[in-house]
Amino acid sequence: TLYTRWMRTSLAISRYTLSLDPLRDPRGVLIVMDYFALSTMRPEYVRFVVELVDSKRVGLFFKDEEGNIHTGTLLDMPNWAYSYSLALFRLAQDGDTDCLDMAKKSLGNAVRNFP
Repeated sequence: TLYTRWMRTSLAISRYTLSLDPLRDPRGVLIVMDYFALSTMRPEYVRFVVELVDSKRVGLFFKDEEGNIHTGTLLDMPNWAYSYSLALFRLAQDGDTDCLDMAKKSLGNAVRNFP
């Protein structure tokens, strides 16, 4: 459908934009990239969400007013924590039996961290 193509295009643009400056993410594409990937409803993009989180290729860095640097992973963002759980659940529905237990555990972590 046209909507799915828009989401795939949006995901491609956000991935490219993030690749230009992955340390600072000045355009804030990490806020919407998971939504674009899951909205396509295609297994390869659902797997992209899981693989990106599991690989820890993208990290979060924040420098406060006092100069302290704070780091984190994608799962430290509420949208990614819940999207990761949903992506694992969708993979479990597609037949990956290991993902269902991981989905339940990650959803529990997401609800605990971001009620």
